[in-house]
Amino acid sequence: VEFTAYGRYRAYGGVRSYSGLTLVARTNHGDYTDGCSAPGYYARIYATTGEVAFQKEYYHGTSVVYSASRRLPGPSNPHGVDLSSGLPLDEWIGLKFVVYTLTDPDDGAPAVQLKLYLDFSRGARGGDWVLAHELLDTSGSWMATRAIPDECGTEDGHVRDGEPIFGGREYCFLRT
Repeated sequence: VEFTAYGRYRAYGGVRSYSGLTLVARTNHGDYTDGCSAPGYYARIYATTGEVAFQKEYYHGTSVVYSASRRLPGPSNPHGVDLSSGLPLDEWIGLKFVVYTLTDPDDGAPAVQLKLYLDFSRGARGGDWVLAHELLDTSGSWMATRAIPDECGTEDGHVRDGEPIFGGREYCFLRT
């Protein structure tokens, strides 16, 4: 999956801990009949800190179960957009979230590569994309922060604790 979007913050309003520009891929998040089949990968720029991060959602039903977010400071860029104090207002920022399955070079097992690129050029000449964050999700490397409900078994689409999210899903979405 390669998912690209541009967004800007016009006003901060009611900011929450997860507020920012967020892309979500490999999810069935639109199907709320089975919270076990709604895992997904999140790529985000946090509104108040400017940090870039990945997070994995394991379950979205009567409650929500996530991994811890893997955060890095927002990158420097040749266009002078400063993320050190959070997302600047009225500044268009491009996000490109790339998610693909590959073989873990350490043990030969399947793994999922996540990459987040940012563009601060407002898309001029196709964008000036900067790699802001990357992560290899391998089995057992990225655990949930609390228990996944017992009803989430080994059925297709269900993801057990610490397992990468393999295969296609029905939805990708942008959240601000």
